[in-house]
Amino acid sequence: MLTEKDGPIAVANMMESAMTRQIADNREVARRYNALIRREAGVTMPSTDPQTRLFTTSEGKARVTVTAFMPTTEAGRIERSVMREVMAALHESRQAAALPGPQGKD
Repeated sequence: MLTEKDGPIAVANMMESAMTRQIADNREVARRYNALIRREAGVTMPSTDPQTRLFTTSEGKARVTVTAFMPTTEAGRIERSVMREVMAALHESRQAAALPGPQGKD
């Protein structure tokens, strides 16, 4: 369940956690390809761990970006799974906040 009144930091943390779980099966393959690209192309590669960025847009809205090194064939499925998980957690948190009593709002 999300915390801190479901603010952007809570959402960013949940997205990174969800992404970490979703790419777990491909982690070793990603590390090997990352090393191969770095060695063969001689370029600096980002970490294979998910990287989260939280910033504001020019309109003042919060934007969360999560990137991860993964097979491109899995990217769409992983993105949808992460978004489903985060949206379900937000919905659950808001439902719980709407309940009267100790579980909901003060």
